[in-house]
Amino acid sequence: MHPPGDEAPFERRYLTFLAEVGTILGEPFTYEETLQRVCDAAVRTVADVATMYLYDENDELQVAGAAHVVSERSERLRRRAIVLLDDPKGPRWWFESVIREAKGLLVSQIDPATLVAAGGSPGFTQFIADLGVRSFLIVPLVALRGVLGALALVYTDHSGLRYERDALVLAEDLGRHLGAAIGKAKLHETAVDVSSRFQRAALPKSLPKLSGFELDSLYEPAGIEMMVGGDWFDAFELPDGRLGLSVGDISGHGVEAASFMGGLRDAIRVAMYLENDTLKVLGAADALIRHEAAPGVFATANIAIVDPIRRTLSCTAAGHPGPICWNQRSQAVTDPFRKRGLPLGFRDLASPDDGAETLQLDDESFVVFFTDGLVEGERDYVDGEARLMEIVARETIRQATHPARAIREAMTSARHFDDLAILTLRVLPSTGVKF
Repeated sequence: MHPPGDEAPFERRYLTFLAEVGTILGEPFTYEETLQRVCDAAVRTVADVATMYLYDENDELQVAGAAHVVSERSERLRRRAIVLLDDPKGPRWWFESVIREAKGLLVSQIDPATLVAAGGSPGFTQFIADLGVRSFLIVPLVALRGVLGALALVYTDHSGLRYERDALVLAEDLGRHLGAAIGKAKLHETAVDVSSRFQRAALPKSLPKLSGFELDSLYEPAGIEMMVGGDWFDAFELPDGRLGLSVGDISGHGVEAASFMGGLRDAIRVAMYLENDTLKVLGAADALIRHEAAPGVFATANIAIVDPIRRTLSCTAAGHPGPICWNQRSQAVTDPFRKRGLPLGFRDLASPDDGAETLQLDDESFVVFFTDGLVEGERDYVDGEARLMEIVARETIRQATHPARAIREAMTSARHFDDLAILTLRVLPSTGVKF
């Protein structure tokens, strides 16, 4: 916040503002948060009040951000700015004129009497008086494909400062840089949203019910600075009553990875319906990646079959970790499936291994399938896996109503750098089995 009467040259304060904007644009905020933080930065450096107006998808002008140098007043400022947008004699015509002509507007000095003479409505005139507006400028936010909106910077009685011609020149330059950055941020947000929709549409909407067992799952995309990618989980009942499971991760991020993931997951499911040999299932998935995916794309996967009668878990991996298992009898968490194999897309480079490994499941056994986003939160896989095993050893985690969510919350911070998927299998006691 700049103190009242701050006489530092506007250019110096502008450069500070520009540096703050650069930092904000480089941080993993949402699109809406980014716009608001730009306004917040403005009132710390070059304005007492800042408002940003952008056109939405329906070409309607909307308040995208509002900040007051006295932070407690920012929310009230936003609400009043939204209301005034519907006032035909309010500020809308100024903003629309600036946007239409793609040219900034400078009013070095203004007072309520001047505003009344200019034809402002009573509500708008009162708003200007309440703010104590002394001077303002409005600049267009110019992107590659046109003007996105406008940014208003206002000096009030709080600082007693006024904008001069040099301030408008600098602010117009800011509008060009900021408009381009906002345009890119909007495109990025749209791409992330499309990718996320692809991914969520490809994941199962519900998990099968199997007598004597309980399943739980969780999927979360990466932190917003990265586009979602190709993590998946799947669980489905096979024709003979057994349970098919798959967990995997396609390399890359974005719409292409997310959409191809859906096809690969479905292909694995269909193959498991038709083929009992999980090694052959992985072979079919490997051929699909090599022949249909973009160059350089590969995937890791874990496929498993649960036999509810024999109470066994058979698992075959293609370069994928886990699953890890809690055994009630030994009171220990282990990583019993040690054959990792080569990832899908590279399995033609080596001879097939011996096929699935099988584990006997006792009462209250607990199995966790996961993708590496869960254990690489600090970019250290070994430490991450050790922490996961320690967490799964906790009875409160295994007995949680939603154990996958409990694992995620105990395991990793709110922000993580990769997509993550978790699929848990809990074996219920033989007596008092839940249905």
